[in-house]
Amino acid sequence: MTGPFPPGWLVTGVSVPGGRHAAAAQANQDSWLYRQLADEMFVIAVADGAGSRPRSAVGSRIAVESAFASAVAALSAQERTHRQDWVEFAARWAGACRAVFEQAVTPIAAALSDGISEKLSLDDFACTLLAVLAAPPWYCYITVGDCFAVVCRRPGGAHLVVPPAMAGSRDSTTFLGTPRAATEMLSGVIEDPALSGMALCSDGLIEATLDVSRQADDRLCYLTPSDFGGFFQVFENADRATADLTAGLTSPAYAAASGDDMTMVLAIRR
Repeated sequence: MTGPFPPGWLVTGVSVPGGRHAAAAQANQDSWLYRQLADEMFVIAVADGAGSRPRSAVGSRIAVESAFASAVAALSAQERTHRQDWVEFAARWAGACRAVFEQAVTPIAAALSDGISEKLSLDDFACTLLAVLAAPPWYCYITVGDCFAVVCRRPGGAHLVVPPAMAGSRDSTTFLGTPRAATEMLSGVIEDPALSGMALCSDGLIEATLDVSRQADDRLCYLTPSDFGGFFQVFENADRATADLTAGLTSPAYAAASGDDMTMVLAIRR
């Protein structure tokens, strides 16, 4: 686990390399972040580097840091007392995050390009991103690509509230750092006083943790199975929470479900 924690909350995150990447001697391309802002307000984020891009692991680290930095900047712009205020904040946050990411990548790309003939571009750092700013009972999110978020309600159980953006689509995934992100990055707001936990996951966990059904139009629809709620019980032994979550994600069943890197950030309200 990583502190300090907001009053009444515990947060942990785990990222494990996928079998396919390990077999190819590739580094883990996922990144995650947790930062407390003030009182109960905090940011959690997960990013998945595009495997086809040479610097995507660096890009995913920059992405989660950019999500936090842009949230701080966007928060200072106005007071937020009504739902529409939070909706406007989330949209502003998404735009700010793209700008901060591009500003951070540009000098790094230039430095890494020094002495090589083919210069690195923003696209070489492409990744997906999902970030949540929690200010209970408000939870604002920004997302691009196919990471997903599940919340736990008390009562009510686990619910998939931010599905993989490309779920059921034949289109290619949109990445932060590409032109399509300007129009396809999404933002939203959840208002829920009964929310007791959140799980942000990279796309490597889709097959291992979600159920899928096919709709009448032949599109795939992802659903949260009843046993997903077990993740929200990981803090029953707080001292072993990170170790237990790591054991779950590195289990043979999960390794068989996906060869991709797997990352989960859990925030639980005690």
